[in-house]
Amino acid sequence: KVENTYTILADIKDTILPETIYVFDSKDVGHGTYFTYQFYFNRFHIESGVPEEANEEIVLLSDIELPEQSEIFDEYQVSDNQYIYTNIEEIIDYLEEV
Repeated sequence: KVENTYTILADIKDTILPETIYVFDSKDVGHGTYFTYQFYFNRFHIESGVPEEANEEIVLLSDIELPEQSEIFDEYQVSDNQYIYTNIEEIIDYLEEV
């Protein structure tokens, strides 16, 4: 469910990931995806939902494509149901290499 995204971000979790990671779960059933990401990224603050403003460094993880977010952030499809959105140049560069 989140393993592919974690595998990609694990290499940078101690260096360039921001302290807060946003998680959007389209099913929003009991926050299952939210808690799974909290388990994998246990030293980070996991915020449920989409950021209200894009004036800070953002990493947003989603289980569906979010067209309105791809207008604001760079979008990377990890698998059929895993997407990463970010505006952090170092992470964008990293994602373009993997």
